[in-house]
Amino acid sequence: MSLTACTATTNNTPTQPTDNPATFPSESTKPTNPTESAESSEPTDETGNTMNIDIGMYKNFVNKNENWMFSPYSIKDAFSLLYNGTDGSVRNEFETVLGLNDKTVSAIRDYDASTKASDTDSVKIANRAYVSNDDEIRNTLNIDVLGLDEDEIKDLQIDNPKAAAEEINIFVSDTTNEKILNFITEDFIHDDTSLILVNALYFNQAWDFDKGTITWNDGKQYKAFQDKGYSLSNIKEVDDGNIDILRLNYINDESDRNNYAMTIFCKSENATDNHVDQYFEALSDDKFMDIMNFNNYAGLKEYDKAEFYVPNFEFENKYSLVKKLQDMGMVDAFSSADGFRKLGPVYISDVVHATYIKTDETGTEAAAATGIGMKTMSARVEEPKVKKVIANDTFVFVISDKNTDDILFMGRVTQPTEIAG
Repeated sequence: MSLTACTATTNNTPTQPTDNPATFPSESTKPTNPTESAESSEPTDETGNTMNIDIGMYKNFVNKNENWMFSPYSIKDAFSLLYNGTDGSVRNEFETVLGLNDKTVSAIRDYDASTKASDTDSVKIANRAYVSNDDEIRNTLNIDVLGLDEDEIKDLQIDNPKAAAEEINIFVSDTTNEKILNFITEDFIHDDTSLILVNALYFNQAWDFDKGTITWNDGKQYKAFQDKGYSLSNIKEVDDGNIDILRLNYINDESDRNNYAMTIFCKSENATDNHVDQYFEALSDDKFMDIMNFNNYAGLKEYDKAEFYVPNFEFENKYSLVKKLQDMGMVDAFSSADGFRKLGPVYISDVVHATYIKTDETGTEAAAATGIGMKTMSARVEEPKVKKVIANDTFVFVISDKNTDDILFMGRVTQPTEIAG
C-alpha cells in the first residue's frame, strides 16, 4: 500500500463554503492554445531548458505563508489587450515575462470568443476598458488597438473616483458570481489615470466524490472528499515515487464533454520529506506538459486499486503585481510611454490581481480578476495492493483545459479550511 501525505505549517481561518455545482462550455469551437510561446521569445532556465511561463509566474508570485492562488489566464488575458499597443523594449517584456506574441494574443481572443459563444454560466470570461472621460487625455489614446467591441469600452469618471471604482467593482462582482467583491478602491483612480483594463474570470464545475475526513499534519481532523475506488489511470508517480500526481476530472456537462480537470501535486504516502515546491518550481516546459498530459496514459501498473483523500479548501487572495512583475523583468512597461506609442503617451501605473476558490466533494467554484491601471506620462490484510493519494500536507494544484492545455488557475494549499465534526 502506498500513501501520499502533505502537512501544513500555517494556521488559516476557515471560511463558510457555498454550494454551486457547475457545467462547462461546449468544445465544439475548440480554440488554439493561447499559452504556446513563440520560439524566439521562449525563456530558459539555468540548465538551458525551456521554462514554462505559468510556472515562472507561480515561482515569482507565490506567497508560501498562506493558502494562495493566481490565475495565469486572467493575467495574460488582461495584458494581451495592451499587446498590439506595445513597441520596442516593452513588447519584448510582454513576450519574455508573459509569453505574449501575435500568435498567443490571437489565440486568447479566440478562446474568449468561444467561451462567450458557449452561452453557459459555468465559465465566464469578460474584459472591459475604462477610458478617462477627460477629453484632453482621451484624445491622445488610440483605443482601437485594444481590439475590444464597443460595448466593452466604458467611460472612466476620473472626476468621481468613488463612482468609477463602484462601476468597475459591479462588473467584476457580476462576472464572478459575487465571489470577488470590492476589487478596487477609489485610490486606484487619479486625475491622470488614462485607462483601466479589467479582466474577470469565473469557473464553476462539478464532480461527485464522497465526503470524508483527513488528518492534517497539525493532528486535527478536517473535512475532505475521497474516492476509494479511483482509477489508477488518473494517478502518476514522479520524482522517484516521492511525489504523486492526482488528476481529478470534472463531470461531463450536458453535452457529454469534459474539458477541465484539477491536477494535484502532493507528497507521496511513503516519502519522508515534502519537496513538492522545489520539484514543481523546477519543472521545464516539456516536463510539465508531459506530466499534465493524461491522454493515452495507461496508469500505474504495480497497484491493484487506488484511493485518494483531499481536504476541502476555500480561500481568497488579493495583491499588487507591480513589484513581482518588475522582478521578473517587466520594467519599462511601468516607466516608459515610448513603449506604448501605438496606444498613446501612457505607462502602467498599477496591477492588481484577486482570486477566490472553494473545492469540496461537489466540485470547484473559482474566480479571478486582473486590473491594469495606466497613467499619462505627465505623472508616474493480504489486502490488495492499494495506491492511496492522501493530500494531507502542503500541495500544489492546477486547473486546466485538457483540450487546449490552458492553465486557468494555479495554487497552493497549506491549510484546510473546514474542521471536521
